[in-house]
Amino acid sequence: MLLYADNAVIFAETVLQMALDALSWYCARWKLELNIGKTMIMVFRKAGHLKSNLIFTYHNQELENVTHLGIRFSTTGSFSATQQMLADQARKALFKVYQYRNSFVNNISSIVSMELFDKLISPILCYDSEELGFHTANNVENVHIRYCKSILGVRHST
Repeated sequence: MLLYADNAVIFAETVLQMALDALSWYCARWKLELNIGKTMIMVFRKAGHLKSNLIFTYHNQELENVTHLGIRFSTTGSFSATQQMLADQARKALFKVYQYRNSFVNNISSIVSMELFDKLISPILCYDSEELGFHTANNVENVHIRYCKSILGVRHST
């Protein structure tokens, strides 16, 4: 189980209902309440290896089984769709940053340019990164590399 602020993620290979029952016991023990309306189940699987009509409950209430949780990834566990979506959103935001940087008569310093990236673009690229885990994300990294090259004034092919 991963706990983050007011969110929790349960990873269970085969016994998810048992993990939900343990969560129920834990919440009762510490007088915590689970918002059933915001509680969702997403099952990761290899294609064709899982029944599509699985039902999971918490305090005898059926939990919603979803195909996405606000970020895009496949039920096989790939986060490449999310990484591409975040990179695309960051590129759109970068367009505004470029307009802002170019609106100054004298170029702003590279330090200020990097602070703009850290405060405006980095949060987009890092959205939900605690759930994404450790994966190679070349398309996300390329956004940062291109921005750094533009600050240095070198070609994108450099």
